[in-house]
Amino acid sequence: MIPDLPSSLLRSFVAVIDCGSLSAASRRMGRSESALSLQMARLEDIVGQPLFDRDGRALKLNGAGDQLLPHARAVELE
Repeated sequence: MIPDLPSSLLRSFVAVIDCGSLSAASRRMGRSESALSLQMARLEDIVGQPLFDRDGRALKLNGAGDQLLPHARAVELE
């Protein structure tokens, strides 16, 4: 069901969720906000569907993102 996803993308995904924004996650991850945005776009491309509902700059998990989050957290702990 879940394709083989790069762990770096999953760690960034978890950081975005935990930090609440791309800008806060970028500080935590030591990457630029644009780099994290590209990673989230790549992850969505691999999964084949959006993971967030976007309202301007705000990101909120949608149903697909909710399903991916437990998997991403498990990979993050490895």
